[in-house]
Amino acid sequence: MNVRHWTCACVCFLVFGHPASARGQDATSTRNLKDQASDDSGPLGEIIVTAQRRSESAQKVPIAVQAFSGDTLSQIGASSAADLPTMVAGLQETPTGSLSPIYLRGVGSSGLLSGGAAVLTFIDGVYQPFNQGALVFNNVASVEVDKGPQGTLFGRNATGGIVQINTLDPQHQPSMDLKLGYSNYDTITASGYATAGLTDTMATDVAVYYNDQAKGWGTNLATGKDILLEKQFAIRSKTLFEPDPATKIYLIGDYRFSRGNQGAVVTRAVDGPPLFNLFTGATYTPGRYNVTADFRPGYQTREGGVALRIEHDLGDLRLLGISSWRKATAELFVDIDGTEIPGANVYRRDESTSFTQEIQLQSQDNSRLKWVIGGFYYHLSADVTPFQFNGPALPFIFGTPPGSALNIYADNRIDSFAAFGQVTATILPRTRLTLGARYTIDRIGVNGYVALDAAAIPGTAGRARQITRKPTFRAILDHDLAPNILVYASFNTGYNAGGYNSVSPGGFANASAGAISPETIKAYEVGVKTDLFGRKIRVNASAFQYDYDNLQQQIFETGAAFTVNAAKARIRGAELELLAKPARPLTLNANVAYLNTRYLDYPDAVIYSIDPLSGALLQGSNPPVGASGHRTTSAPRWAFSLGATLAFPTEMGTFTTNVNASYTGRYFADAGNRFSEPQHTVVNLSQSWEAKDGKTEVTLWAKNIGNRFYDVSINFLAPTGVVGNPAAPRTYGVRVTRRF
Repeated sequence: MNVRHWTCACVCFLVFGHPASARGQDATSTRNLKDQASDDSGPLGEIIVTAQRRSESAQKVPIAVQAFSGDTLSQIGASSAADLPTMVAGLQETPTGSLSPIYLRGVGSSGLLSGGAAVLTFIDGVYQPFNQGALVFNNVASVEVDKGPQGTLFGRNATGGIVQINTLDPQHQPSMDLKLGYSNYDTITASGYATAGLTDTMATDVAVYYNDQAKGWGTNLATGKDILLEKQFAIRSKTLFEPDPATKIYLIGDYRFSRGNQGAVVTRAVDGPPLFNLFTGATYTPGRYNVTADFRPGYQTREGGVALRIEHDLGDLRLLGISSWRKATAELFVDIDGTEIPGANVYRRDESTSFTQEIQLQSQDNSRLKWVIGGFYYHLSADVTPFQFNGPALPFIFGTPPGSALNIYADNRIDSFAAFGQVTATILPRTRLTLGARYTIDRIGVNGYVALDAAAIPGTAGRARQITRKPTFRAILDHDLAPNILVYASFNTGYNAGGYNSVSPGGFANASAGAISPETIKAYEVGVKTDLFGRKIRVNASAFQYDYDNLQQQIFETGAAFTVNAAKARIRGAELELLAKPARPLTLNANVAYLNTRYLDYPDAVIYSIDPLSGALLQGSNPPVGASGHRTTSAPRWAFSLGATLAFPTEMGTFTTNVNASYTGRYFADAGNRFSEPQHTVVNLSQSWEAKDGKTEVTLWAKNIGNRFYDVSINFLAPTGVVGNPAAPRTYGVRVTRRF
């Protein structure tokens, strides 16, 4: 038996072995891992969110929030952040190499250093800066997506929004949750969660996740080996210490490993032209999920960290402190010529370390005047060691000697300091005014050089520094039209920090001339949140306008991603969210997003085109045409998600059927609006059975049942072509859950 078979056997023993220590527990204790963050008052219940840095009902927060409980995520089969686009209309996850940035309402960026991501991720209030791989949903209590700029409370770069993942708290009552799954492409998944008390004042937990896809979606036609595979491992632990009734201390640690090919392959975009062979001068099409490469392209990432969270009740006040340290390494291998002939290859290695320290002082939740003040410090050290171009084609691209490799080394540093505050006052019996402000100082620097093999090239070394001081503001007016009807209007400002591109083949001697300016945003929004007919129907709607200056725009040059500034852009949109429970066993949900986006001023945009004679991808146009008046990238005009859950309790247990359909309209991948991703619809389906005692659950599931072929992101590699990163084809499998 190989390792995969031993894994299955061991987990099956744990799932079905019925250890004696678990037999005496009743159904209630086996289910205490579910819905720690939800309140089941009313047919639809409530989801508790922390969009304003305190625990509140999502329906009482004057911010567009879409939230999901852990139980809901389990029912619809959402296993990682990669499933969010099928749940939240207008949200896209776009893997590029080892990074998996999120776009929300047409706003996003993949840069770790050059500006940074515009949609931030927090886990248990701890900032996750690296955007590596899709975060798995294992011991999750709730997931919330806070839409629109959140810079006042969550800091620089939150121009697009926030994704917050809240994990389960450790419990003193021992319990365990084990899952084993198998699906097509010979994929094994296993996860476990266990919690128990250590002393009267201390409890701990551990969550483990494992995913191993042994067969690829496609084939490397040059080698005959499988391509587009994935392997993941994650472990996370949280310990809760309560030395007295007023104090909670959380110690959190985690580690993640991932390896795969998506985002690193060179294959034709779904709606793009054929690729161009640099050596033969001919165009070619490898096939839907196939590639042609002289080695296996891919990525490998490792990330881990520790965090300390201290909450202390001071009577009328509450004190919160969060400290975190994280480290990540990522390696990327890309055959950028995309052929079986050794030509031009890219290897990149990044090593990053971050430290954060935050302190907050806030009023209690029942205070008439709700306020929070705080300070935040963020340090990032990110080294590129190196970004390497190699292969026989380098003399033709860079003029380097044959057999040499061009290496770019960069040392990047960020220190960010901020002070912030927000206050909400009841100015009329049913009307509240919220005012907030943040002042941020960013110190950003780069130090690098270019080497031929191991020898630095004279004149390429250099360094650059910039200091940015930016205030941001928030004002919200909300009013209760009725006990369960809230209307609000808000104005927010925010900014995405500037920086430098850490990959510069020309060197860093003039790095200051290529500095990326901070982008700034003014956001206007109106919305309504309603719970109707005894909380059987929930209707939330919002309309918004974003005005951008110096919008940070991603382009691709010589196999690398760069960030540049577009002068001005405007995004207008509207969203509608519906949730209904017309009968006890049936839950319906729908959300629709509409976007109307334009570059108002972008005269120096990089325009891609296809050479009509050779079929090669050209970068730039003559004469320059710019992109003013064009639609912004990664912004589908229409997107929607529809779902239904039907749960039937019987004498044999509860049978639950869930179906979800998500539609993403056509969107452009480039500022020139010449290359786009066509519209596509994805349908997911699951059927589960849960025993009456709540201890055993079996789920059959299928994703993308229509086997729709589409890209999750598009890159531009001149002269090879428009390169797509294909989404998963039809996948299906079975998952068994056992609770103790």
